[in-house]
Amino acid sequence: MSIEQCAAEVPVQIRTARRIWIQQIVTGGLWLVLALLWRSERPLFALYWLALGCLSIAQGFWQRTLGIDLRSCSANLRGFRRRSIAWQQVQAVVHHRRLGTWGSGSFARAASR
Repeated sequence: MSIEQCAAEVPVQIRTARRIWIQQIVTGGLWLVLALLWRSERPLFALYWLALGCLSIAQGFWQRTLGIDLRSCSANLRGFRRRSIAWQQVQAVVHHRRLGTWGSGSFARAASR
């Protein structure tokens, strides 16, 4: 199979569940509101809530990019490091179910050589 054939196919995408990354963004927004409310009375607490809110929002957007793309020629992992694993090296692709919905616990394990 050529690279062009693999790129032309529509991959199966397994991503982080929407409720997980939306929850992070909403929580970060609430912490930003707390920072606004405390900015005049206690500025150090306001800075704390501001930093926590910004980090939470950034984490929510980052979690949105995590996942796996299953193509006919390879499994493409999206995490800290994006990489492509040929199907000959893949042992398993597992999709965990948590709290009644499909979660983001997908992974592919490469066979050791």
